[in-house]
Amino acid sequence: MNLKNIKNMIFIVLIFTSMYFLTNLLASDEYFKQANDLYAQKNYSAAAELYQKLVDQGLASKELFFNLSNAYYKNGQVGLASLYNEKAFRVAPRDFDIKYNRKIINKLHDRRFISWLELKAIFSILGGGFFLLLTFSLYFKNRKLFWTKIVIFMLLFITFSCLYYYYYSDYRYPKAIVISHEAIMRAEPNEDSQSLLTILEANQVLIYREKNDWINIYAPDQGIKGWTERTNLGKI
Repeated sequence: MNLKNIKNMIFIVLIFTSMYFLTNLLASDEYFKQANDLYAQKNYSAAAELYQKLVDQGLASKELFFNLSNAYYKNGQVGLASLYNEKAFRVAPRDFDIKYNRKIINKLHDRRFISWLELKAIFSILGGGFFLLLTFSLYFKNRKLFWTKIVIFMLLFITFSCLYYYYYSDYRYPKAIVISHEAIMRAEPNEDSQSLLTILEANQVLIYREKNDWINIYAPDQGIKGWTERTNLGKI
């Protein structure tokens, strides 16, 4: 096979690949428009189904997640509404409408903005800062120099502590939303195990590890760790 034939084959492959992606893009755009029309007609169930089909195809955007969240919310599926609003929030955390919906869902389900996990982190930071303040007060004799260095050090300490906390909570352990009506947390990954807690729909949890059809989670609002069935959760 000569060089000219190879170039022709590459050109043909590129043409067909481009046509394939263009066709999928046009089809996705048509699905999105149809879903928007169904939503406008208050057919929320059908609209959610079409939006979900686009998500299942691997598409991801602020508009898609936001519209899907609204469709699920209007259809009474608050857990799924919360899940996709959180996905939209991750894409566009400064969007006013997304933040507003987030507040509505949090208020509706009495979700705390400061969880037990966050309270423990805050008290740890304050306790560490107080200990360092005491140490510095014993070490420095020059009061003016002491307070200047204390202020600078405390600002750095709080900044790096907050950065570490957000890294720890957002990246070390993935988050999930309860999408079923309720999720029963058990001591062991089986249905006969002791029930520790019932978590209501739309509440957020941290994922520690997974085992077959079970997921080991931590409920930050209650400070309890246990197992629940995979089908109860939607990963953010």
